[in-house]
Amino acid sequence: MVRLVYEAVQPGDGRLIKGEVDAGSEREALRKLEADGMIVTDIKVQKKKGPSKFQRDVTRQEVVLALFELSTLLESNVSIAEAVESQAQSDYHPRLKVFFESISQRLRSGESLAHAMEQADLELPEYLVQLVQSGELSGGLPTCLRKGVEQMEYELDISNQFRSALIYPAVLLLSGVVAVGLIFVLVVPRFSHILERAADMPWLATAVLTSGMFFNEYYPFLIAGTVAAIAAAAWYLRIPKVRSVIYNQLATWPIVGTWLLETEIARWAAMMATMTGSKVELLTSLGLAATGMGIEEKRKRLDRVVDNVRQGESLSKALTDQRVLTPTATNLIKVGEKSGALAPMLESVAKLYDVKCKNRMTTVVALIEPLSILFIGIVIGVLVLGIILAITSINTVSI
Repeated sequence: MVRLVYEAVQPGDGRLIKGEVDAGSEREALRKLEADGMIVTDIKVQKKKGPSKFQRDVTRQEVVLALFELSTLLESNVSIAEAVESQAQSDYHPRLKVFFESISQRLRSGESLAHAMEQADLELPEYLVQLVQSGELSGGLPTCLRKGVEQMEYELDISNQFRSALIYPAVLLLSGVVAVGLIFVLVVPRFSHILERAADMPWLATAVLTSGMFFNEYYPFLIAGTVAAIAAAAWYLRIPKVRSVIYNQLATWPIVGTWLLETEIARWAAMMATMTGSKVELLTSLGLAATGMGIEEKRKRLDRVVDNVRQGESLSKALTDQRVLTPTATNLIKVGEKSGALAPMLESVAKLYDVKCKNRMTTVVALIEPLSILFIGIVIGVLVLGIILAITSINTVSI
């Protein structure tokens, strides 16, 4: 049931009245009002107040759980409209309730589930929308939605593991920043008079003492500027285009870029396996899967793969020509084309890249800890060395 607001002409005196009515749809509300003899001039769903600005945002875990329950309802042969309406009435985060209510309203207007999810005010992965669209085309919506939710669960698990692995390096860096700050505040000022007495002091000693005095004099402004810079960076990172630019830039880095590329290819192969297994036409599957690729350069190559397949080339040859996959993965797809088992082979490709991705993540995490220790050690070592050089650069130092 939804609440609708209406304007109608009162029978008899022709007076215009406004009111509210509860009904399952606009059509049902019209029938109720017309049965009372009213001439309805306007009717629409009552807008509900959005979540408070001070309320915590919905977490990815809550989104995954809600979509998992939706896929379970669909797998139990519940209609899409009933499943979405049931989710809208569940005890979820307010943003999720608004999300499902919006989808329910769009479904009643005749829109597809994929389009309704794309237009709703909730950030969802592009591949999830594409999988839902392919499921609607093939009639295998529950399976495709479940695959999308499983992919979201996998990415959430990887993200949580990565965050957990970053806790210790983050503590190290924070401790290093505090140590450097204490050196600047408590140690460097004691040697500031050396700057006035030493004419030819080494450049490193001069740089350390000058930096320390500058920090002591302007530290409120430096701290405020740092906080403002962090806040501005956090705000900009909420913009999808900014995140996309940074993501594509990271994809060009040596180790991190390879890791991101393997993650994207694993997701692409999993999407292709789901869609081809659901009997979605190959060109349609390729087009939908290509739009879900986050790395722009690789997306362009996949678009060329679509064009080559449209011109009559086999999928394996098109992938080989565009150098999208490794030779091993391409050979698996070639075998799948010849044997008629393309979907299982694509699933094998996804697992192959998944293993490579996990191994790469282990390597990246293993490098972060020693690099952070090395960085903090170098910074503190440089500061101490600068102070020692300042002391030894003059014959007599009065402290």
